Amino acid sequence: MSGLFTLSATIAETSTNFFNGVGFFNSGVGTAGNFTNGSVGQGFLIYRNGGELDGFAGPGSGNGVDGPDAQTGDQLLTIVLDLTTHDNTTDFGSISFYQGSVDPGNLIGSHTYTSDQSFDAVGFSTARSETTLSNFQLDQVPEPGSLALLGLGGLLIARHRRD
Repeated sequence: MSGLFTLSATIAETSTNFFNGVGFFNSGVGTAGNFTNGSVGQGFLIYRNGGELDGFAGPGSGNGVDGPDAQTGDQLLTIVLDLTTHDNTTDFGSISFYQGSVDPGNLIGSHTYTSDQSFDAVGFSTARSETTLSNFQLDQVPEPGSLALLGLGGLLIARHRRD
């Protein structure tokens, strides 16, 4: 699989004891689970009490990106999974974590994958009993080859209508 995927959500600061996250999974996580349980989290960003933001590239809790601390209020978390260069042998893509929108000034950190990872789902999770989430969004930027095929198909339809 290749492509460029952007996952974002706003996670609320729900209490003084919270641990909420959003990300990519290789299997489902229950509502009482969390991304660092085994190896289900393959790329996720967490917001926890004390206002700490941290990214984990997976599997499990390995390959962490230490983000800013002492954040307050609702946080827009954005993850960009870039598999456009994935070649199944030496390049397995990368993942980048943002506090806010995708903007260089909002970058928390990135990780380049050194082995193939499985991404079966996107979602959110909490290690506590509550999560308040809004603006959950997943976007995929089509590959250039797909865009070319769509463009060619549109031209053929337009030509057919003129004939």
